[in-house]
Amino acid sequence: MIIENRLGCLWITVPDSINMDTYKKIENEISAALKMNVLPVVLDMCDTANIFSSGLGLIIRIRKQVNASGGNIYLVNVNGHISRILETVRLDKIFKIYATSLEFEISQDEIFRQKSALDRINFVFVCNIENGVYRINLSGYMTVEQNLSVINNFNPDYTILYHVFDMTGLDILDSSGASMLIKLLLNINSRGGKCVAYGVNESIDDIMKALGMNDYISFFPDERKALESIGKL
Repeated sequence: MIIENRLGCLWITVPDSINMDTYKKIENEISAALKMNVLPVVLDMCDTANIFSSGLGLIIRIRKQVNASGGNIYLVNVNGHISRILETVRLDKIFKIYATSLEFEISQDEIFRQKSALDRINFVFVCNIENGVYRINLSGYMTVEQNLSVINNFNPDYTILYHVFDMTGLDILDSSGASMLIKLLLNINSRGGKCVAYGVNESIDDIMKALGMNDYISFFPDERKALESIGKL
């Protein structure tokens, strides 16, 4: 991975492989660089041929960190395959995406004059199917002030048994968010589905257990243990 200043941005060339064994090291290196810079951030995916759940979770958390400091983030050199994945999980709605560096360079004058409206999106729900498992990422504030309707719009394929929730980036869960989550878990369980989660912070863990959600979802400290529990590692 290369991290440098280019075109007035913190330019990060993402490695070709992001998985459960590498994402934490990559995230730590990027987070350290972000703490030392207040520049707009570019994630350059020129070396990245594919992206999986670990990578999707990573870029969502990086976006949250950048936005928290008042910055903007852009994805550059995104190939057609990855672009389609991002569109499928609706991340194209919260990221500015450019197929080439040149396309980004041409647009940068306008970009840096305007504050992106995307910064106001503080709850992200991303769902994709990977190796026959639903991988669901919940990030940001799952609260009454946010648009949580995307959860109601989730229509799972009930031939898929396992649902793995990545809650690493979920900061706050209030009663409205908890109600929506319980409804989703009940729906999955009623069809014979199994839910596991990892990355839950202490306060959200307390809320979920107090509401009896552990009857419908099992909690694990990390992605590897969650996948091992369902025999998918």
